[in-house]
Amino acid sequence: MCGIVGIISEDSEQAKEFACRRMIESLLHRGPDGHSVAVKDSVGLAHARLAIVDLSVHANQPMRSHATGALIVFNGEIYNHKEIRNELLGNGVAFRTSSDTEVLLSAYDYWGEQFIEKLNGIFAFAIYDVRRHCVLLARDRLGVKPLYWVREAGRVIFGSEIKALAASGFVQLYVDKNAFSEYLAFQNNFQERTLFNKVELFPAGSIARIEASALTVSMRKFWQASILPSKSSAQDIKTSLHIALRSAVSSQTQADVPINSFLSGGIDSCAIATIASDNFDRIKTFTCGFMLEGVTANEQLFDERRNAESVAAQIGSEHYETVLGEHDFLADMHEWAWHAEEPRVGSSFPNFCVSRLAAKFTKVCLSGTGGDELFAGYPWRYQPAVSSSTWDDFVTSYYGYWNRMVSVNDLRALVGSTENSQYQPQAVFRELMDSARTRVEGSGNQFLDASLIFELETFLHGLLISEDKASMAHGLEVRVPLLDNSIIDLAFTIPAEMKVSMEANVSPGTYGSAGVSAMPHYATGKKILREVLSPYVPEAISGGRKQGFSPPFETWFRRDLSSWIEGDVLGSNSPLRDYLDIDVAFRIWREHLSGEKNHRLFVWGLIALHLSIASFMRRANA
Repeated sequence: MCGIVGIISEDSEQAKEFACRRMIESLLHRGPDGHSVAVKDSVGLAHARLAIVDLSVHANQPMRSHATGALIVFNGEIYNHKEIRNELLGNGVAFRTSSDTEVLLSAYDYWGEQFIEKLNGIFAFAIYDVRRHCVLLARDRLGVKPLYWVREAGRVIFGSEIKALAASGFVQLYVDKNAFSEYLAFQNNFQERTLFNKVELFPAGSIARIEASALTVSMRKFWQASILPSKSSAQDIKTSLHIALRSAVSSQTQADVPINSFLSGGIDSCAIATIASDNFDRIKTFTCGFMLEGVTANEQLFDERRNAESVAAQIGSEHYETVLGEHDFLADMHEWAWHAEEPRVGSSFPNFCVSRLAAKFTKVCLSGTGGDELFAGYPWRYQPAVSSSTWDDFVTSYYGYWNRMVSVNDLRALVGSTENSQYQPQAVFRELMDSARTRVEGSGNQFLDASLIFELETFLHGLLISEDKASMAHGLEVRVPLLDNSIIDLAFTIPAEMKVSMEANVSPGTYGSAGVSAMPHYATGKKILREVLSPYVPEAISGGRKQGFSPPFETWFRRDLSSWIEGDVLGSNSPLRDYLDIDVAFRIWREHLSGEKNHRLFVWGLIALHLSIASFMRRANA
């Protein structure tokens, strides 16, 4: 894992080198083991290295091909790099390092752009082909590794984080008012949109060819999720899934540094840590808990330290915990905001803190992220898929589950009197759902499978970006075995009824959205995955309820954080006043403060937006 940046322009080589150096210096937290810049022709590239595979200086980047002179900067891990290396060796290709970076570069030299189809890993990279005078940009299937870019004024500028683009000296950050409204609607931004005007996410599962002189861009998807259910028996599928799971953990625990694991207390991370422990004498595990004095009964369930401790004892791991209170957020919120950059789904603050703990002991942690989205872990969201008779009814009903922050009427009141009113959340949602529908033609439950594709491409994408920022803030690489190519491919062949069964009692919505105060009680999602993972964890975990990883914000906001929220987030000098009706925001806030309703998601959204604008953007533009 590393940080990468680049610029393609007709600026002088000196100007490009200066810009690249400023950009990469803003990302040294991602790569504390060394950084370097290379400029050739109209292309400048730079890299900050976190050394994981081949720790020698010969594996430093930017790396130059000894065969063609091509240059590469690469962030990520290629888990099948040894297999690709052996195939290239069989075709007479020579290597100077044992790094996966050189494998990427040599694979491009040998196969051209089609080499992307061979990769199993998490990555964002840029290759400058000096012979063809073009730059290739690519990002892994699901977007585990972020890559941002700006295209304007005769330049293409890209980097692992938004702050690097601002550091170039060519990009000034402004709030995109449509993105602001979209976040208030969905607690997320979809597709390539970011909170900042003209800054885009490079699309996941895509590769682009940029002609370095004309700056023309041709892009294609090399992978996109689609459902094609298998006719295999449930037992055969479980056997295949078990083999794929153990293989994925095995391949993702290969490195030249120790591999350790997060341990949240949920079934996914607990099983992965258990399987990983088979490969090492003793692994280290890391858990985040919360101070629970005076919190609600629902929030008591957020702390999973007891489950984590039981698994740590079972596998004999060297176990570490961090415990957070509201004072920790007040102390660290500006540092968190600098690394988070823009708000995405959920709260990545606990991830940021547990990553800081883990980084004191290790460079690499395994995570259980992805199991819920691939295997239908949120049954309360899928009720519209079994209760709707038409596609239009389903999309309308399902939209209600993703209008997470505030009600439709409150959203209209919040932004309706501003320039944001041009944003149409229902239309955006419908477009994404219609796209998902075209890729579930073979499904026995098209509504449910379309919702899983939507969640994979929106909700999971947001989680992955947040997890990357939270961990790489401390120079910590996070690997996600449940998102290995083999498991992704298998998951999309598993019929929906093997993944989830619906309960008769339906939760009224996501906890904390539109005033909902009850935690969902479902334990019926991820059926087949639970069965495969159950031998690795205690029964209390394998049959336990599904819940998210969140601080007890409902209570925290009403206590120590309340005066700061009123004085800063909603105060007279708050930048939020430029983008929403502050009186409406105050009315919703007071409903939460009084205990009349639970608006924790909305209040968190205001805090995240405030910090992104008042803290991150102000500092990045300085």
